[in-house]
Amino acid sequence: AHGIKTSAFFTGVFGFVLAKFAGAEESLFSTIYNGRSPKLARSCGMFVKTLPVYCNEKTDDIAQYLRGIDVQIDNNRKYDLYSYADVCADLQINPQVLFTYQGDALHSVNFGGQQISVERIDSTDPKSAITFEVYRENGGFFVTLEYRVDLYEKDTILILAHCFEKAVSEFLNKQNLSEIDLADSKQLALIDSFNQTDKDYDTSKTVVDLFREQAAANPENTAVVYLDKRYTYKQVDEISDKIAGYISSLGIGKEDVVSILIPRCEYMVIASLGASKAGAAYQPLDPSYPSERLEFMLKDADAKLLIAGKQLLDRVPNYSGKVLLLEEIPALPECEKIPEAPKPQDLFILLYTSGSTGVPKGVMLEHGNIASFCNWYRNYYKLTAQSKAAAYASYGFDANMMDMYPTLTAGAELYIISEDIRLDLMAMEKYFNENEITHSFMTTQVGRQFALETDCKNLKYLSVGGEKLVPTYPEKNFKFVNIYGPTECTICVTSFEVDQNYLRVPIGKALDNTKLYVVDKHGRILPPCVPGELWIAGYGVSRGYLNRPEQTAKTFIKNPFTDEKGYERVYRTGDIVRYLPDGNIDFVGRNDGQVKIRGFRIELSEVEKVIREFDGIKDAAVIARSLPSGGQSINAYITADEKIDIAKLNEFIESRKPYYMVPEATMQIDEIPLTVNGKVDKRKLLEIKPEPKEQDSAEPTRALTVLEKRLSEIVAKIMGHEDFGISEDLMRAGMNSLSVIKLAVELNKQFGFEAKVKQLMKGFSVISLENEIQDFILSGNFAAQSQKVQNARKPTYSLSKTQLGV
Repeated sequence: AHGIKTSAFFTGVFGFVLAKFAGAEESLFSTIYNGRSPKLARSCGMFVKTLPVYCNEKTDDIAQYLRGIDVQIDNNRKYDLYSYADVCADLQINPQVLFTYQGDALHSVNFGGQQISVERIDSTDPKSAITFEVYRENGGFFVTLEYRVDLYEKDTILILAHCFEKAVSEFLNKQNLSEIDLADSKQLALIDSFNQTDKDYDTSKTVVDLFREQAAANPENTAVVYLDKRYTYKQVDEISDKIAGYISSLGIGKEDVVSILIPRCEYMVIASLGASKAGAAYQPLDPSYPSERLEFMLKDADAKLLIAGKQLLDRVPNYSGKVLLLEEIPALPECEKIPEAPKPQDLFILLYTSGSTGVPKGVMLEHGNIASFCNWYRNYYKLTAQSKAAAYASYGFDANMMDMYPTLTAGAELYIISEDIRLDLMAMEKYFNENEITHSFMTTQVGRQFALETDCKNLKYLSVGGEKLVPTYPEKNFKFVNIYGPTECTICVTSFEVDQNYLRVPIGKALDNTKLYVVDKHGRILPPCVPGELWIAGYGVSRGYLNRPEQTAKTFIKNPFTDEKGYERVYRTGDIVRYLPDGNIDFVGRNDGQVKIRGFRIELSEVEKVIREFDGIKDAAVIARSLPSGGQSINAYITADEKIDIAKLNEFIESRKPYYMVPEATMQIDEIPLTVNGKVDKRKLLEIKPEPKEQDSAEPTRALTVLEKRLSEIVAKIMGHEDFGISEDLMRAGMNSLSVIKLAVELNKQFGFEAKVKQLMKGFSVISLENEIQDFILSGNFAAQSQKVQNARKPTYSLSKTQLGV
């Protein structure tokens, strides 16, 4: 009816499907033209040519889209002397996908008489990653696929084939591309089976109820340990009751907010429980945040009380409300009347995440949310009263709840890691072994390094989350678990046990009582292997954002897939993922400017906004650069008429934003590169490399000592470059907190020297390291420490592939 050739029809359908599998709205691949024409009717020879095909969704009308493909193929045939292979060679493109349409099938098998069917799936090894052929026979059409088995699983290729089959039907029966639904009934049933996560937990109890049960059943068991302080369940119960009584006496209760600004200590547990027992919600404040951010959070929450360490009051100089100092808590009177216990639907905690407008958003979690998470955690991690869990996460980070509440509701022991050793992996290893820690969570990059470099005898589970995990398989005595989840859905929504060295580490399957949907931009469920936005429903989905009704309505919507109780709302994450055929989820990236830095979710636009406020800066662009370790770092690019002092700019940013929002590297360039559409060209920014540093005249001109040379080699390997001098501050040369942690581990292994990570982060050089290590050797501790290291070494080591000649 539209004059579109059959070959153009199938080619256009394939291009549409291929784009969806690539998570894009365009695709580029090659097709085959046999080169025959009336002029060559009496000729004999090989005339097959490869031609490029480019498909995009600039038009929504299916007929117009296909006409464009038809015209494109005809035009390409006119220039078939310049083949796709030549184009790729000239432009250095590596073609991976080949599509062909054949008018007559050499052989085929009719699958149930369907108009189009998968003829066979061959696991041969053709030149292309995927070769997709369509044949015509007896009025029907048949598909043959060949694929490289070293790149694709058979299940993936079968899903591609079925999506093509479904898309052919959709193209014939729909008017617009936006109406195309790739998932067939079998695929929808498969995804529904992934979401059969219902578990019958008691949903009537809160963490307050569960903690009180443990305190009553095991009052003398240790509940909390911090440094040399130990508190039993009875003591924690009594002190938190005092705090609850005091809060209640001020008329503070349900839906009110108590802000808590304290250093790492036992009151992270006790003060939080006290606020919860009073029926109020608590707002954990990180003392490392700038005063401006802390005061905004206090005001936004309309805090009725601030529990604070006396030494931290200067962090919020403009706060004029009621204050309860930590030093005053021991003298509080006994609680005469226990406040009414909170209900599952009551507000539990306020946690702030970065905002696209530069203004943080307060996420409101309810008691029912955290209780549901605790039920899953205790079951999944086999947490019992005999367990000993480490509290590693920052107090203002949602993972702190993962450390605390499952432990306290199981009657187990909670060990709060002191600030002094949180970045010292060797010191933490010693602490874990001395205290027989069995469960721990750490942010991804620190946890990965900890898993690889330490030997914790009693550890049973080590969980990591907050950033993408690069292929890692510790092969240790504990289970290594990769978790994922937004703050808005209570800590995490998926978990995956890393039981081998995966090429891409999945984020796992849904937690109990959680449903996960991967949808296209129109909200339709996508088949496995096709990337789309992750939507989350279930008992962990929070109430929404405080004082942000428009943002809440946009992000938390009615569940269009079920009205089942507990799953009525979905949270739109903005994260791009795909279901794998086995039900695990693979994380792909973001659909906006959000990134995860050291476990904290931030908006790059928020960083850009504060940079533009610095005197002299005309324009700025901020990108996230992937690190070899799997994490990301913030890189900033600025323009200005005069030379900008980067150190002062960083100080300016840190005075207004949390430390993790300060760019790892900032470059001043002539202009911000733009795309043809006027948007920042992020690819070009990634290509801009830091300028070589000018040689410091203070650099020694002598030959390096043996120790300086070895230290330089270690630093260069960790940083990935040698662009530094031995007297240069390595924190300015590219080191960051994670690389300093790696350096400290390496120094301990090679020299037995225990470097202080927090001290190094203030600034150090190769020469300063050399001096410290020399002092350590001369102190007499070197020999003893070396013997310990020698004793700890394995008697034999496996040969590497290089040694084996592989």
